[in-house]
Amino acid sequence: MRLIFVNYSHPDVGHVAGTRLREFAQAMARRGHQVILVTAPLPGGGVTQSPSEIAAALARHDWREPLRVVCVPAPAWLLDSARSGRMPPPLRRAVSFWSLVLGDGPWHDWVAGSKPYWPALTQQFKPDLIWGNFGSISDLALAQALAGCAGIPWCADIKDNMYAFLPAASRPFLARRFADVGGLTANSEFHAEKADAVFEQRRFVVYSGVDDALLAVAKQPIPRDCFRIMLVGSLYSDDAFASYLRGLEGFVAGLSSEDRAGVELCYAGNEGRRVADAVAQLAPSVRLELLGYLSTGALCAAYARAAVQSYIWARIGFHHKTVEMLATGRPVVVFPDEFDESKQIAGTMRAALHSPPTSDALADLLARLHGQWLAGGLGIDNLATRSFTWDAGAATLDQIFQGILRRPGGVARRVSQPSHDVSTAL
Repeated sequence: MRLIFVNYSHPDVGHVAGTRLREFAQAMARRGHQVILVTAPLPGGGVTQSPSEIAAALARHDWREPLRVVCVPAPAWLLDSARSGRMPPPLRRAVSFWSLVLGDGPWHDWVAGSKPYWPALTQQFKPDLIWGNFGSISDLALAQALAGCAGIPWCADIKDNMYAFLPAASRPFLARRFADVGGLTANSEFHAEKADAVFEQRRFVVYSGVDDALLAVAKQPIPRDCFRIMLVGSLYSDDAFASYLRGLEGFVAGLSSEDRAGVELCYAGNEGRRVADAVAQLAPSVRLELLGYLSTGALCAAYARAAVQSYIWARIGFHHKTVEMLATGRPVVVFPDEFDESKQIAGTMRAALHSPPTSDALADLLARLHGQWLAGGLGIDNLATRSFTWDAGAATLDQIFQGILRRPGGVARRVSQPSHDVSTAL
């Protein structure tokens, strides 16, 4: 197949928003498909190519890797003012609602800036299907527009809670606008369910994958020099994070002075200052290491050094880092709760996911895990986790796309390149 993936977030942005379509684009290319990833520039600029340069690149590109098409947003002072907060709140809300209902979403200017590339993308490349990420409405608007120009189906991928990000008044307009969607995927059952804010069509869940480097962590012994607890990602609730730290402090307070010196909290994420201030106030006995936002390779190395992985839960959406952490073979602690879906995934992976509901329960759990670590009883290397790789997810995605194209009226012309794994019915 010839595929175009649409994601506003640049694949190298250093944020989870750029990960899913980047990795699936690469995995689908490994399956023999030709894949273009349409995206926006990195914050602060970056290398871009003109439409004529992209047209030339299409003729010579090595399709063993996806081709990135970086589209610079068109000038839009009104949207810039609204997004940057330089506009009075009532006017900012009005501009935001206009962009959702009458425009092309919060990145309307990016969609406009992509238009010079449409002839090369739709007429020269001749795609079979467009896959757009939510993300944002702008990703869906651009996916729909490209599909309309090419006369082919488009598919929406839901990786966020649509109820949380779309005002109720905008949803009926968006449902009518996107009624022509040819298929729906989601990165979790939770987000698939929330997609009914806009979509009525059947949804297919394709979990984001884990890298081979993460699976390799499970093969490495847990270091004995220090009982490291990894904390990864956003903190969300001040109250939940404060309770997490109180539980951590309670656990450390119950140790001997010798064991206490061997406990370390390592934080990987963008909120280091907030973590440092809270630890100093609520868990002063805990040694802290701030790692910042880590690349995939550096994060895997940090996971390998840990005895326990942890994160703070937020009920607003599904946490893909659950799957990543479970794949490392270390116990995973999520505080103070987690969706049943994540617990079921842990069961499928035959991995340890703990969700202590209170600070005292967290302290007791960490004490038990610490005792197991001292006895050398932590860590597993489970083959069940390999069903959650990017390549395994791409095999499912391949079948879904093939099913859409084989649906009556679903394809405008013959599929260009059969995949390695073709499903005849979905």
